[in-house]
Amino acid sequence: MLFQKAAALKTKLVTTDLIIAELVWTLESYYQKSKKEIASLIGAILETPGLTINSADVIQDALASYVEKNVDFVVAFSAAYMNKHGISIAKSFDKHFKRFPDIELV
Repeated sequence: MLFQKAAALKTKLVTTDLIIAELVWTLESYYQKSKKEIASLIGAILETPGLTINSADVIQDALASYVEKNVDFVVAFSAAYMNKHGISIAKSFDKHFKRFPDIELV
């Protein structure tokens, strides 16, 4: 009902990238959705008129990497954030950063 109101521009909604990450985790762990299904569902949410999400562009980029590179959403989001802000070095124990050729893992 709430998203229908937002889609009809009868209300305005605001959320954050952290909430989107939590939603991805819930869809993965509780609902056992595939990465492709999750990317499609989150993509639809991002397109909801009346909904403002900070970093929506970063989330879109992250969703693509999440599916294509088969990494956790948080890693994909971090890589997309780094790319947007010109950051090329990651200090992390997560080896999945190696799947991003523009990021040097140290």
